[in-house]
Amino acid sequence: MNPHRIIRNPNVSVRSIVYDFLDRIDYNILNQPPCNGNANVLAAYARGDSLIQVLTGKGLFRQNLEKEARRLRIRNRLVIKTATEKIWNLHLTSLQRDRFERLANDANNFNQNGMRFFTENTQDRIAGITIVQTTNNQLVDNFYNGMVFNDCESIIPG
Repeated sequence: MNPHRIIRNPNVSVRSIVYDFLDRIDYNILNQPPCNGNANVLAAYARGDSLIQVLTGKGLFRQNLEKEARRLRIRNRLVIKTATEKIWNLHLTSLQRDRFERLANDANNFNQNGMRFFTENTQDRIAGITIVQTTNNQLVDNFYNGMVFNDCESIIPG
């Protein structure tokens, strides 16, 4: 059964597509924790480029289900969302759900505590720079060494 054809066929309900999807899923792949269960690697992915994404166990599980949907060429977001809810609530054991939740919490804790350490460590290192940077340009000198605001000479080069 071609999944693209099913989605376009108005006579086929989303429910039947979901059940067909649930029948074809490889559940061994779904139950594998992302990043081989390594919270530090998962935390790095969650940090991304700018904003740190807060992870949930269900969100991690949904990522696995989305990969499986791509493998089976299912692209309907409603089908994937419905299948996620059905499997998470009805098919996974509490132990399996807890494993995803624990991994998400560990990654979130690593990002929260690790980033705080990184920020404090960076600030301490910057504050510890005591070497004066000497240059021939007053503007550059003010940039590297800080500006003295009560001295008109440092603001307006003569």
